[in-house]
This record gives sequence, C-alpha cells and structure tokens, in this order.
Amino acid sequence: MVAHAMSGVLQSAKGVESSPSITTLRGPNGEAVKTAIVDAGNRGKLTMSSLSCGTRNIMVATMGHHDEVATLHQRVVASFTCKPDPAQEPAATLHFPLVLDLPGWYAEYHEADQIGITDGENGHLTLRTMPRTLNVDLAQVVKPMFEAAGAQNVEVGVMRDGRIPIKVAVDGETALGWVKHVKCPTTDAFVIAIASDDATADLLHQRVSEARCIAKGEPPQQWPPAPPAAPDEPAEAPAPGQAAP
Repeated sequence: MVAHAMSGVLQSAKGVESSPSITTLRGPNGEAVKTAIVDAGNRGKLTMSSLSCGTRNIMVATMGHHDEVATLHQRVVASFTCKPDPAQEPAATLHFPLVLDLPGWYAEYHEADQIGITDGENGHLTLRTMPRTLNVDLAQVVKPMFEAAGAQNVEVGVMRDGRIPIKVAVDGETALGWVKHVKCPTTDAFVIAIASDDATADLLHQRVSEARCIAKGEPPQQWPPAPPAAPDEPAEAPAPGQAAP
C-alpha cells in the first residue's frame, strides 16, 4: 500500500517543489511502468519509475531540464532486463536497524528492501533503511512517493515530535499515519505507519521512538509469519423435516 523503493530516490528528490503527475512509460516487453514526474524547480524535472526484479524493487530516477533526459529515462526503463540469481534471492533480506516492542505483531510481507508488519487489525508499519550520509527533507518527497504508489488525496502535515503526519486514500479507504527517520550507528531506519485511528498512530510512534538500535554484528529482529486463517465455521444441519438453506 505504500511506495516501494522510497529510500533509493531520496537523494535525487532534494528540492522537489510540487505535486507529481502520475503516468506510465513503456517498460520491458512493452509492459506499462508506473512513473511519477515532479517539478524540481531550477533543477528541472525529477522522473521516477519503479520496476520489480525477483524479490527486489528497482527505482530508476533521472533529473534535468532537457528533452534528452526524458529520452534517456525512457530508454533505460524500456531496456531494463531482470535476471535474478535463484541462489542469491534468499540472501536479499533487509537488515532493519531497530528492535521494536510490538508483541503479537507479524510479518505481512518480507521483501529485499522493506518489511511490512502488522497486528492484523489496527496498525501497519513499513520498515526500510536509509544511508547514514543521506540528508533530505522527507516532507518534500512523501507525497510524490505515495501518489506514485497509487494513493489518492495524500495530505502531508508539518513535522511534530519527530514525525511527519500523513493521510492517504487507497482503494477508496482513508487511512492516517506518519513517517519517521531514526538515526542508528550502522544505518538509519525509515518507518511508515498506517493506523486506523489517532490513538493507534500515537502508540506506534511511541513504540518506534522507544526502540533501540541493534548493536554491530547483532542479527536483525525477526518477525513471525502471518497466523493461518481461521477455518470457516460449518453450517448448521437443518432440523428434521426442515429443508436445507
């Protein structure tokens, strides 16, 4: 529900000044590739296209003033070739640097560049990493990234308590939450929270703010898989002489 490959384009997104236009470009084998184009002021236009390759998500980002840049971007996207190595796919795991106190939560999905965890009811966290050297105003790139992922009516608030509040509409439903950047010694954490209400969003922010960074050489926190779905209850047998529904 949130944009893939967020951290890969943050450096390019410095100076973004407007909402993006969302379009598609011709990708490998003629498939449509969702693309966001943003006015970056005196730096020209920032164009971002998201492609999948095995368990990884690849973001192609270009910036410039001239038509040649757009032509180059289209050529790169169309010529992208994915040949994942099956032997290395299991090793494409994210080493998220925080340890979170969220008992009962489980992994909804586990990808090379992000982990999605949830309680199955009221909250969802997307866990990503960011390079320590990255210095960018997240408030400037949150809206373009969500809209590139298919969200509508994205509202981005002013940072408070170390988080940027957000409100998004996905598949006709409105959700609220926040994004947060946490610095750790090895790498930085980038967290996107989606919650059913303000109280849950506040609680999740408290848990993330209280999380500790993993030590050097310490394995990342592991999240259990989603619990099996409850079996359907058997239909009641009709009473004697009564027709089945």
